[in-house]
Amino acid sequence: MGNGGPNLVSSFHVIGEIFDKVYVEGGDMINKNVQTTMIPAGGSAIVEFKVDVPGTFIIVDHSIFRAFNKGALGMLKVEGEGDKNVYSGTTQEGIYLPEGGTIQNMPKEKTAPKSTAAKTVPEQVKSGKELYGRTCFACHQSEGQGIPNAFPPLAKSDFLNANSDRAINAVLHGLTITNVSWFAAKKYCECQGKRLPSMDEWEYVAMYIMSWYEKPKTYMNPVGHTFKNYWGVYDMHGLVWEWTSDFNSIFLSGESRKDKDTDKNLFCGSGSVNATDLMNYAAFMRYAFRGSLKASYSSRNLGFRCAKNLK
Repeated sequence: MGNGGPNLVSSFHVIGEIFDKVYVEGGDMINKNVQTTMIPAGGSAIVEFKVDVPGTFIIVDHSIFRAFNKGALGMLKVEGEGDKNVYSGTTQEGIYLPEGGTIQNMPKEKTAPKSTAAKTVPEQVKSGKELYGRTCFACHQSEGQGIPNAFPPLAKSDFLNANSDRAINAVLHGLTITNVSWFAAKKYCECQGKRLPSMDEWEYVAMYIMSWYEKPKTYMNPVGHTFKNYWGVYDMHGLVWEWTSDFNSIFLSGESRKDKDTDKNLFCGSGSVNATDLMNYAAFMRYAFRGSLKASYSSRNLGFRCAKNLK
């Protein structure tokens, strides 16, 4: 495969396949099991791969907007005997959306919710099957059997069958998003037309509570199932720690840490000397935790929520 350029590098990829071998820039060096390979302007690469099922495989420059929006793609048609274990043959027609399949519309002003009639059980089953076909089918397969060594099965899953309510709540209410850095949390909120709450906003809404700090693995609890506080907000306590937009604003200067500027001298509780309420120990714990963070850190018990200004 050659790239005539004249100026752009090609991210060469065949959708639905992995290259068994790639002769980098057409030379002697071989990479194995490569999804996408770079081809410089005026350069080339040699690739080898074996398809497992017949079909039409799309050849693209994986600089994907450039590929789809300007027609920089090709089709490789393969004939032969099919294998339902690899590909069921089910296709779904749709319109290509360059912004992706998740966020398609900018946030709109809230309108009165539309009234809908309650569905019967068969109707609910039918709707669930349609949703599964649109969202889960590609990875978990038609009967929930999954794909070996790639996607675990849903059918006969020990984890799911051990607590069916937990599985249902995860589908209905979602799971807590953790192991996410401040950068990722901030960008997600911006994509939703929102932002991370400030530390003052979070503390104002949270108020006082201590009991959940003693409970282990609260990050496994379902979203929206802890108590609703005075302001009508769920999960301020009893679920996970949360990022705020200005989490690092409590760092103290080197002067207050004996003029030492190493990281370990920033992560300290001596900032409490200016506290106005020395009995609010829960807040001290939150501030101490925030003071130990860097924006690139992530943790399984650290998540976030989005906030939005009201007009």
